[in-house]
Amino acid sequence: MENFYHSIGMPINFQELGVHPDIRQIREMAERCCAASGSHTGSAKQLRLEDMIEIYLMADQILLL
Repeated sequence: MENFYHSIGMPINFQELGVHPDIRQIREMAERCCAASGSHTGSAKQLRLEDMIEIYLMADQILLL
């Protein structure tokens, strides 16, 4: 997937976007994502706030893996 995203000019992590959010900003992004998604009807998997925070943390630290 990463190769495909790069082939279409899409970044795969925050560093490639040139942003470095702190934990407070990551939590705020996750909270806004929860608010914007509204209902989970039709979703393949229901994501909790903690799940979203973890996804954002992985996007921030992907190059450390």
